[in-house]
Amino acid sequence: MSERKWRKSLLAKYLVVVVIFIALVPLINSAIVWGYNRFLAVEHGITPKYEYREIEKMWHEAARKMADDSDAVRVEKLKRLKETYPEATVFWVDGEGVTRLKLPQDADVPDEWTASMAVDFMKSSVAADPFTVVALLGEDEQDGFMTIQIPLSLFSVPVEQNMYTMLTPIVAFFVIVGLNVGLFVFLSWLFFTRIRRRLTTLQQAMREAEMTGDFVTVPVRRDDEIADLERSFNRMAEQLKESREREQAEEQLRRELIANLSHDLRTPLTVIRGHAYSLAQEELSEKGARSLAVIDDKIRYLGELIDNLLSFSLLSAGKYPYRPERLDVVRLLRAITASWYPLLEREGFDIEVTLPEQEIYWEVDRQWFQRIWDNLFQNALRYAKEGKYVGVSAQIGNERTCLTLEDRGPGLENTRTASKGAGIGLSIVSLMAETMDLKWHIESSEQGTRCFLCKDSPYSRS
Repeated sequence: MSERKWRKSLLAKYLVVVVIFIALVPLINSAIVWGYNRFLAVEHGITPKYEYREIEKMWHEAARKMADDSDAVRVEKLKRLKETYPEATVFWVDGEGVTRLKLPQDADVPDEWTASMAVDFMKSSVAADPFTVVALLGEDEQDGFMTIQIPLSLFSVPVEQNMYTMLTPIVAFFVIVGLNVGLFVFLSWLFFTRIRRRLTTLQQAMREAEMTGDFVTVPVRRDDEIADLERSFNRMAEQLKESREREQAEEQLRRELIANLSHDLRTPLTVIRGHAYSLAQEELSEKGARSLAVIDDKIRYLGELIDNLLSFSLLSAGKYPYRPERLDVVRLLRAITASWYPLLEREGFDIEVTLPEQEIYWEVDRQWFQRIWDNLFQNALRYAKEGKYVGVSAQIGNERTCLTLEDRGPGLENTRTASKGAGIGLSIVSLMAETMDLKWHIESSEQGTRCFLCKDSPYSRS
């Protein structure tokens, strides 16, 4: 990764967040200490001056150093300590229990001490005002002790109670840690919220493209890894948009070509049909008559293909007129079957119709419904001549009602011509059935073909 690219990466930016946090920690901690002392001064009237732990440490250190000093030296050192802490009360009791020095001289300190008096004094001084520190002068109690007492109001941490004295630093520690963690979480939240907002915008653009098919680009306002992803998405969206527009243009061109071709083929086909009809009026040999019959059959077949091409083009474009209405499909199917009787009988087909007497109503377009069955009858007439059989029936169920056309031909899979020629007609059947909310499928084998047109609901009677 190049240095320039690394500087603009999300990792580098997050490291900046961490550095900012580390730089702010001392400032926050100092602000907490200052604020706490201000709180003591305002709420409790405390003017911080001494730290009780420092006083305690200093007094014991001074006693240790004076352990081997003479009495005069001890007095001088205690006086200097008194000058350092003018608000304090300082006194020294020797091993005989005699108060050798007390400062100020009018301090309420007994001149003579007994062992029980010393014990009671020490007990009463615990967590009391003034703050009291007692230190032995030497390792043995016989060497005496020295004491310093300072009012609690001069300390930065109040020590009215032992429990409060212990809890104060613990509470302060957790407050400082909590604020530091909160600051880090806040800075991280700001950083990742911006990342999430950009990813959400990208996700919404993807979802819109998936649901509506409209490919929209997303704004690129940074220069990092997500910006690379946004640019890649925009390139993909532009390519897909161009591809879709190109496909739509090609599809439109194909439809126009089919429509124009269908229209242009009708004129010469009509002329050929007219000349074939004229030839049929002349005296022809048996061979000529057979050839003319083949020509007539192929002309009719070509006309059907042209009609199917035009219809398929209009259906694909959504321009084929569609007028659904509530119709008795059993009655309509009887009429369609009757219209095919002459052609089927002329070709020697046996026709079996087993439709129910009751009425069955579907919401269909009359012309579309007829076109579906015309295509199915045409396929049976053209590709199932070997079986010489067509059956029309209905299967009525609780959840589905089906109308069926059955033949006994060789099957679509076994007839090369049928598998190619029936494609457009069956595609039209599929498009029309889907638009009218009908289900249809084919079962084809060597024993014949069955075409089912079904409605997924109980049949309706008038």
